[in-house]
Amino acid sequence: MPFSITYSSSNNDQLLRSIAGAYFKQQRLSKDLSLIEASKALHLNKGFLSDLEHGNRHFPEGIINQLNSFYSCNFDESISLREDAEKMLSSAYTFLFQKQRAEEINILSEAVSSKKESSYAFLTYTILKLFYHIRVSNDINALTECKLLLDHYCHALSDYEKSVYYSLLALFYKRDISKAKVAHECLSLSYSYCSSNSIVFAMNAFQEIAILGKMNQPALALLACQKVKSILREKSNYKRLSDIDLFESNCLILSGEQEEAQKKLKSILELGNNTLSSNTFSTIQSLSFSYILSEKYEECIQTIEPVLDKLPEDTQWFLPFCLYHLQRFSECIASINTSIKYSTEQNTHFLLAIQYRIADDASNFIHECKQYYSSKLSHSEYDNIPVILHFLLDFAKEKDNPSLQLKIYADLNKYYEKTLTFERSELLQ
Repeated sequence: MPFSITYSSSNNDQLLRSIAGAYFKQQRLSKDLSLIEASKALHLNKGFLSDLEHGNRHFPEGIINQLNSFYSCNFDESISLREDAEKMLSSAYTFLFQKQRAEEINILSEAVSSKKESSYAFLTYTILKLFYHIRVSNDINALTECKLLLDHYCHALSDYEKSVYYSLLALFYKRDISKAKVAHECLSLSYSYCSSNSIVFAMNAFQEIAILGKMNQPALALLACQKVKSILREKSNYKRLSDIDLFESNCLILSGEQEEAQKKLKSILELGNNTLSSNTFSTIQSLSFSYILSEKYEECIQTIEPVLDKLPEDTQWFLPFCLYHLQRFSECIASINTSIKYSTEQNTHFLLAIQYRIADDASNFIHECKQYYSSKLSHSEYDNIPVILHFLLDFAKEKDNPSLQLKIYADLNKYYEKTLTFERSELLQ
């Protein structure tokens, strides 16, 4: 169940003043009025109005009515409206944590259609709108507008609201691997405002696994998996607990523990009775990638061929790459010709590299490999770095190119030392 939020009386009074101040400041700014212009029109001292807007003074009797009239708004002073909005936020976040998608969407949709923002629930509803745009609409402009507002009036948020706000931002930023560090910073802020036994803390710990993985920190992510398991058991969240095995497997893959990862992934598939769900496809993708890293190309082909059209775009190179290594070149070319029609620009570079490798076109092979590698590093995507570097290294050895070999070895060392970046790459100099 959603947890309750309590405040001391003095803290609550200060918070309510800050919210009302923020609301009326926003009304002034929306009308493009300076503090001096508004204070003159209202016949109020500029310092007094500034104090009201910053929550540093109580609103004397009659002032809210005066401000409502001047700004043509209708600020409702009912505390129950804020309490209702807080319950909605708590419920929506709990549904997110429990993976109850339909209930989460319902409550967020109800929140954005609400007309109760002109109240002490002003900023709570703004968080709910941000929540909706992250999880439902994917409207980046609306999301950015909400974020700018919340950043500006962050002082008027409760600790609980801050913890949820930064947790939601982490959820948003982690979608882009190049923003993984920003996502991690948001998690740190969220942690600082929530208690260790809260649902927000538990959700943050769960998110941290994926973020650490994207930051190329598999060992830390693996440790986080162990911590999160106990937290999720305490919360009886078995839906998210079932995801941890897949996260653990991916951490093992990135740590080079392929046999252990494959054992765990095959176990996940067996427990799922091979039913075709999004989690099944993610598991198959991870298992196939692990097979490639351990050079089990036949096993990879057997795993992905039955579901090839269901797998995500970033797996399009799997089958051609395996066919190439098995020297099934005609099949490989046919697979490339099929895949390249639907390929992303990034994956097209890798597919063309395989094609040029078969054709023994050294210049174009190196060019396409570097294009793919450059794209990966510029987006801080490290998952496939060992594959492309070893693919190039095999070529450099075959062609007896010591200069190219030295650059590849330098980048491999930096990769394993977790210091490889686009700027520090020897191969891209």
